[in-house]
Amino acid sequence: MAKKAPVSKAAQLLKAQQSGNKGSKKLKSKASTGKVKKAVQRSVSCDENLFKKIQKEILNNPVVTKSTVAEKYNLCVGVAQKILDHLFELGKLNLVSNHGMVKIYSKVSAVGAPAESA
Repeated sequence: MAKKAPVSKAAQLLKAQQSGNKGSKKLKSKASTGKVKKAVQRSVSCDENLFKKIQKEILNNPVVTKSTVAEKYNLCVGVAQKILDHLFELGKLNLVSNHGMVKIYSKVSAVGAPAESA
């Protein structure tokens, strides 16, 4: 049996490319990475100026929840809940609904008049 002539690596590579990468040498497709959500840094404290601003603007809204306050003022939800609880204790907000984990507040209306509805 006669020996085959040696083939250079470049020739082998060219032959592999022309054959279409069949068999075990087939290239694997890489998994694409999903979109990464940017982490939001929320404040864990509320100074007096921010509290006054929140108090003034909340009292103009017909309905307020802890998530709306947290989103609007870039606060942690726990801080927003404490602010709403404090305003409720002061009598500046009415508790409309306390269902599950969601408390819905509205502004205090005049005595004897029903609260405004949106």
